[in-house]
Amino acid sequence: MPGAAEVAPNMGKTGGEKMLNCSETEKLLDLYIDQELDPPTKEKCEQHLCHCSRCSELLKLREQERETIING
Repeated sequence: MPGAAEVAPNMGKTGGEKMLNCSETEKLLDLYIDQELDPPTKEKCEQHLCHCSRCSELLKLREQERETIING
């Protein structure tokens, strides 16, 4: 599974820290669920999820899918 640097290559770069967009956040959701994001990237992902109902709903769906796969 790729790390955050491969999924969102502009993360952590200097020159204006901006909030993640939906596309970047979606690519990071599996790493977020697996708790594999570094702290700054996790924080940016959480900031986006607090402001974006679409991505928050997608996160819930992915978490439900994961539970279904794990528990059968």
